Amino acid sequence: MSLDPTTQLLDEETPLLQGNAPAKKPQTPLPWRQFSILLVLQIAEPMTSQVISPFAPQLIRDIGITHGDEALVSFYVGLLYSLFFATEALTIFHWSRLSDYIGRKPV
Repeated sequence: MSLDPTTQLLDEETPLLQGNAPAKKPQTPLPWRQFSILLVLQIAEPMTSQVISPFAPQLIRDIGITHGDEALVSFYVGLLYSLFFATEALTIFHWSRLSDYIGRKPV
C-alpha cells in the first residue's frame, strides 16, 4: 500500500477539523507551595510517631507496670505502640468529618 505524497500524515495530535479547532486552554500551574506543605506534613507524621522509640522501654520500667520483670517490658512497649496507631485509626473518621464540615470551602 503506497501513500499519496500530497496527503498529509495524520497522527493522534492532528485535529480532524482544521477550521473549527477550539483554542487550547492554558495549562494551570501546579500549586507547589501547597504541595510542599503537604510533603512536610507527610514526612513529619511518621517522625512524630517514632520519636518515643528510644525512651519507651525506660518509660515502661520507670512506671513500674512490669514490677521488675524485664520480659514484660517488650510486651508493654508493643502495647503502647499498638494503642497509639489504633487510636489514630479510630479517630481519623471523626477528624475528617469535622474538617469537611468546618474547613471545606464552597465551590
